[in-house]
Amino acid sequence: MPTAPYRPFCLVAASLVAAFGCASPTGSNGYYYGIDANVSARFDEDAGPLDTAGGGVSDGIASQDSTSDSGAARGENDTKVPVDTGVLLDSGSPDTGSPDAGPVDTGTPDTGTPDTGTPDVDSTDTTPQQDTQPPQDAGGNGPVALTPGALAITEFHPDPAKVTDAKGEWFEVYNTTNQTVHLGGLTIADEKSSHAVVGGESLTIAPKSYFVFSNQASPSVNGGITPGYAYKVVTLNNSGDLIALKVGTQTIDAVTYGGSGWVAKVPGKAYQLAPTLLNASSNDFGTAWCLAQVTYGAGDFGTPGSANSFCP
Repeated sequence: MPTAPYRPFCLVAASLVAAFGCASPTGSNGYYYGIDANVSARFDEDAGPLDTAGGGVSDGIASQDSTSDSGAARGENDTKVPVDTGVLLDSGSPDTGSPDAGPVDTGTPDTGTPDTGTPDVDSTDTTPQQDTQPPQDAGGNGPVALTPGALAITEFHPDPAKVTDAKGEWFEVYNTTNQTVHLGGLTIADEKSSHAVVGGESLTIAPKSYFVFSNQASPSVNGGITPGYAYKVVTLNNSGDLIALKVGTQTIDAVTYGGSGWVAKVPGKAYQLAPTLLNASSNDFGTAWCLAQVTYGAGDFGTPGSANSFCP
């Protein structure tokens, strides 16, 4: 095999590919037989189809330089798709709650000044107070205060026979209104004396009902009646006197008995107003009164706390 022609080739190739050497002389004549085996291997490798393995074996020939034999180093196109190493998608459970269907708050915001006052440090009230207001009726309305004409004097007994006058005098009133009234502020008076009713706010009279005032509370003492209130000081003169009911300067009702038109007094018999004239105007006249016809308690005549009998 001729060797001389290959030497000039090696000299030219050396200037183009420094990595290729003309070595491995095979004959004693000193000529190089051909391209270095490593160079030959590279030429053979690059002459094959595109290396897509990116590593040491391509074209069926083992690369001697596996660390540098890559597609990019050999000018090959990189056809690999980069792996997405981004943040994983949210794998949490979806929100399945019901949407808020409430109305939107469109109110005006509070722009008032906050209370920065000093807290109340007063001592606790340890003194219990009793409620003295009268109870309300079933309709939710409390008893009303007395006004002129709300009460009418309908019966009185100035001269009892079964007991003494100091023990058995009494008088009766009638609630002419359609409301429960209380006796708060009421004063009882005769021509000479007066008595302010104590605890009148808790004393009530139902509509169209009767109420008895007596100078003694006990039925065993007063001749057998059960009064709603026992007064003091006030006395009923046998020959004639005044019975007045007042609240402040207002007169609720008043009766002056013993004058013209009145029937003569009889011991043991009460004066009673005709049952058809139960008002604070008719009782001003003596002709509207008569003597009681029905007995009560110990035996005197009258109807304390009950409807009057008809006048003869």
